Amino acid sequence: MQRLLAIVILISCVFHLYAETEAHITRFSESDHLYQTKFACAIQDRQGYIWISTWDGLCRYDGHRFTTYKAYPGDNSPISSNRFGYIKELPNGNIYCYTEDQQFFIFDRKSHTFTKTTGNEAETHNYYHPTKEVTQTIATIPQFRDIWFRVLLVDRQQGYWIYTRQGLFRVHFGKAPLTPRNIGSTEEEQICGLYCDSRQRVWIADKNGYVRLENTDGQIIGYISPQGSISSSSVPFGASIYTVFEDHRGTFWLGAKPGGLFRLTPNGNGFIVKHFTHDPTNPYSLNCNNIYSIVEDCRQRLWIGTYKGGLNMLDPYSSPSAINPQPSERFIHSGNQLRHYPKDQQSKCIHRLHITPDGVLLIATNNGLYTCSVKTSPEQMLFHCNQRHPDKVASLSSNQMMDIIDIGSSGLLVATNGGGISRILSKNLLTDNIEFQHFMSDKGLASDICIAMASAKDGSVFIVSETSMSRFDPKSNSFVNYVRGTFSNDFTFTESHPLILPNDKILLATTRGVLDFHTDDLQRSTYTPQIVFECPSEITLDSSDPNITIEFSALDYNRNIPITYAYRFTDSDSSWIYTKDHSITFHNLPAGTHKLHIRSTNGDGVWVNNEQVITIYRPARFHETPYSWMLYGILLALFLWIVYNVATYIRHLETEIKDIRLTSNERIQVLTEQIKAQLSIGETVEKVSNTENIIDEEDRHFADKVKQFVASNIANSDLSINDFAREMAMSRTVLYARMKSVFDTTPNNYIINLRIDEAKQLLRKPNAYIADVAYRCGFSDPKYFSRCFKKITGKSPSEYHIAQS
Repeated sequence: MQRLLAIVILISCVFHLYAETEAHITRFSESDHLYQTKFACAIQDRQGYIWISTWDGLCRYDGHRFTTYKAYPGDNSPISSNRFGYIKELPNGNIYCYTEDQQFFIFDRKSHTFTKTTGNEAETHNYYHPTKEVTQTIATIPQFRDIWFRVLLVDRQQGYWIYTRQGLFRVHFGKAPLTPRNIGSTEEEQICGLYCDSRQRVWIADKNGYVRLENTDGQIIGYISPQGSISSSSVPFGASIYTVFEDHRGTFWLGAKPGGLFRLTPNGNGFIVKHFTHDPTNPYSLNCNNIYSIVEDCRQRLWIGTYKGGLNMLDPYSSPSAINPQPSERFIHSGNQLRHYPKDQQSKCIHRLHITPDGVLLIATNNGLYTCSVKTSPEQMLFHCNQRHPDKVASLSSNQMMDIIDIGSSGLLVATNGGGISRILSKNLLTDNIEFQHFMSDKGLASDICIAMASAKDGSVFIVSETSMSRFDPKSNSFVNYVRGTFSNDFTFTESHPLILPNDKILLATTRGVLDFHTDDLQRSTYTPQIVFECPSEITLDSSDPNITIEFSALDYNRNIPITYAYRFTDSDSSWIYTKDHSITFHNLPAGTHKLHIRSTNGDGVWVNNEQVITIYRPARFHETPYSWMLYGILLALFLWIVYNVATYIRHLETEIKDIRLTSNERIQVLTEQIKAQLSIGETVEKVSNTENIIDEEDRHFADKVKQFVASNIANSDLSINDFAREMAMSRTVLYARMKSVFDTTPNNYIINLRIDEAKQLLRKPNAYIADVAYRCGFSDPKYFSRCFKKITGKSPSEYHIAQS
């Protein structure tokens, strides 16, 4: 009897467990790199790795894949059989192994090699033996009921590693995924409108045309009929309501697609319904029957965002006049008085409207964000357009806007389809240059497709995508993501505003009904997985190989969602880079010491404090050292110096080549003059012709330079042709040729002529002495001076002096 009572208590406990939790089963296969089906023993080491002995080697599991270590042909391994049995971890971290052929080995985790050793065979029977309660718990799971199984291990996260004839499994018990509730008669119940009014009634509208009222606990109050009554039975309203709004008087406005606008005025237990639609004959009727958003400004005017019709304004409480004692509603839009609203079709597709306390209307469209002031008349309203500019980081991330919400002191937040979310940084909203701070998947957001948002009381923001939800903390700019695993996988979210009720209950619109839950239902695991690496914590690369791939894993085996990693180099990066891959490849890593920081979420998507640091050192190659740059600088300077000298020499040669182009007679004459100078043969002194008519600019420059040099050396009796050529930066031969070309005389004859011209000037003085004049004009011999003077002037110096006196 007591045994029966114990079984009943156990079964009731198991049923209670299943009421709160669900068995999450993972089956391992070839996709996990597990190619064995026979298993003997399993352990979890101090780092968190799972080691399993199989009939085809020793396997290690890192949360992503299995790695098998065994003997291969030609690897010098002492193992004769890859059929492993008992294993355990040694104090130094190595794995002690016993094979089926009764041999003992030690697996070295650093070198990945096996070494033969001795052991105690009696110890090899010390396998894990599950308790009776564990075995019975597993046996209650339908997948393992009535089949043979063996529990190999219970890991540190209370995960059961189970071996069956079908393979290897891991089971852990966790919260059941959240599933939407569908109360309609059809399985497909796409919710398109959610709203909570001032009486804490929740309005739920679906695409099947139903509008129902519930209290905050989810109990149905009734369904709204087309006539405005609240029916206890399921009565269709008759239109797909996409937005519900309660104005300052308690009147409800329901926007439909494509049913137009409905006004529901409270009347007893029901409503008086008035319907507004587009009338082609009335320019002041609603211009589009697809309504997505309704807001009210400080003047009690309604602003209506339509899809494909743009913006409409309605003043439903305008004062009656003598002419019109019953004022009719007039819709102001781009077809009448709102003439400045953009005319393109994408700008007329409005998803959401928002009005700030200071009267700025923000319009989320398919063509960007438009802003205007509602404090002016419709005729004077100007619309400012903010769109995505590829060359501006602070511009809008995507033109397809989906939602706008106020997040208090943190400002305004906008959601886009494909561009994540963005915080508005600018204080002035009436401008075409609003600046945004963007948050996308590279910053930790679950999806860049953000279709709706809602702000919670604690300041956090719930962001809904098509298949996931993220919780954003505007203070820390961090995300907690809820993806498949948190939710069942048989629905997608719709773009209706999420509701966060006063009792912290959250309602999300889905294609299969309303998904409602409390924030406590989103409590995530606080488990902090250790990040392990396939490399040492300090790595030294070869200087010639700047590429490296680092593999790592956060050892959390209770994975409801994929683990997200963030990494950065602290010596160069200021922001984290996010990835779901468990390896990083760096190309062309600069020389020096780098510290790679890596952190991760756990298996529930919660960021935990498990940051690890890997130090990577790459020695500099010679061309990366300062010495190489010094050498390159010296070589460059030497190269430039050689280039300069070669260029100078080439220009000198070009000048010589140009000047040496002489006729045969000229060459003979130059040679003769040189021979005379070498043999001291008396030269023929002739008068130099006038050189003032030189036309060529280069020849003129040469003539001026020659005159200046000879004039400055007129009294130098030691002046030689070598000095002359050196001063002209040319050889004696080129000097002779050049003088002949320009002055039609030799260098010696030109010098003598200039000296005679100087002597003429001196001999004009009354008290001039012939010898003194000769010396002053560079002649060392007065007799030679007299001969040269007479040859050039036809008179002796004495005769010339007397004639001038």
